[in-house]
Amino acid sequence: MDRVLLTLITFFLFTPCFSQMEITNVRSGAHQLVVGTELYMIPPPNFFSPGIPGFLEPASHAAVMATKVLNSNYEEFLSGFDELIGKEKVVKHVEDVLINGNKGKFFIFEEIRDGDPITNHTLFFGSDEFLYMVIGVCPSDHPGINESIKESILSVIYDSNPTELREKSFSVRTENTKLIQGGEKAGIIFYTVDGKVPTEAEDKTAFIIGSSLYNLEIVNRRTYSVNRIKQLPYKNIQVSEDLLREVKINGLDGFEFDFRGAKELDRPEEMVYSVMLFDGPKYYLLLGNAFNDFDENLKLFKSISLTFELID
Repeated sequence: MDRVLLTLITFFLFTPCFSQMEITNVRSGAHQLVVGTELYMIPPPNFFSPGIPGFLEPASHAAVMATKVLNSNYEEFLSGFDELIGKEKVVKHVEDVLINGNKGKFFIFEEIRDGDPITNHTLFFGSDEFLYMVIGVCPSDHPGINESIKESILSVIYDSNPTELREKSFSVRTENTKLIQGGEKAGIIFYTVDGKVPTEAEDKTAFIIGSSLYNLEIVNRRTYSVNRIKQLPYKNIQVSEDLLREVKINGLDGFEFDFRGAKELDRPEEMVYSVMLFDGPKYYLLLGNAFNDFDENLKLFKSISLTFELID
């Protein structure tokens, strides 16, 4: 059993409350490929994917994330889980599930973070060949969002050969630059130096563009942009509404912002450039990051962003 998996399981305090449900999911136009995985899910309303293996909703500090547990399968997980039953755990509810023939266990539990209760929904599911973990977190005082997170997680579909249903509706031009399009996943287009995702090049400079998955009601675009930037996976982002710079690109208004930060204290510093453009109830996100030559790469990101256009 993978040591990491065992560590994760031991965090779950368990009170026996078993039930079982069988789910048959059929891929629909609402299903989105979760970046970097073999999973399709229907994101909760107002959630979007910023190029990560999951979906975020910044306003409520909610997220749904998926990861494949390497070197493990469902039977190994189940044997390790059964050994823990009866010990003092914090999980208050668990269900056995069968999703399109794949066995799983679905947990709901609550924890306190910084004095606030957080509801966690966690699904482990798989077969004798694979194991996935899908986690949804949201403050407990948002019952509607928590219910939509549960529905999203249970909409999951595993496909060992995932493909996209939709075509991109936007583009940028990278001709005569060092970046090459590296494909599209979940409606997000990736650009890297070697055109591979993840890149194998020594130069890790990257650029992505994506959009909101649903129409949104954004009262204050500047405030929304700040909240969105704060959700990027970097430590201590210093951003405020007055620091955003207004931009207008091919008829779309929005804001740009750049900063330097690290994803972890022991990780190298990156230069990050972001643009949010608004088109009625939708927005488009352009995001570049570089580990060196910050000034030159910032110029590169700005020049590419100016070529952004919608495709009819």
